[in-house]
Amino acid sequence: MTLDRDLQSVQEVRNLVAQAKKAAAQLAEYSQDQLDAIESTKKDMESGKIMDRLICGDVGYGKTEIALRAAFKAVQESKQVVYLVPTTI
Repeated sequence: MTLDRDLQSVQEVRNLVAQAKKAAAQLAEYSQDQLDAIESTKKDMESGKIMDRLICGDVGYGKTEIALRAAFKAVQESKQVVYLVPTTI
């Protein structure tokens, strides 16, 4: 029935808007260095080449957050992830 598809489309739009608001709120919390690291990591991941990346920084600067976001994106695309950490998470 067309009505069901219309209602489904409306709900999908609502879900996308909610996701966008959540993403915008999270991005507002990041520093410029974190945003640069996220963008360069994302660009490398979308290039189609095998990638390895080392994220360096002082304690408390969001390295784990950036790495976990990249790992999540890779897993969503059915890719493998290796996460090496010299300490416990």
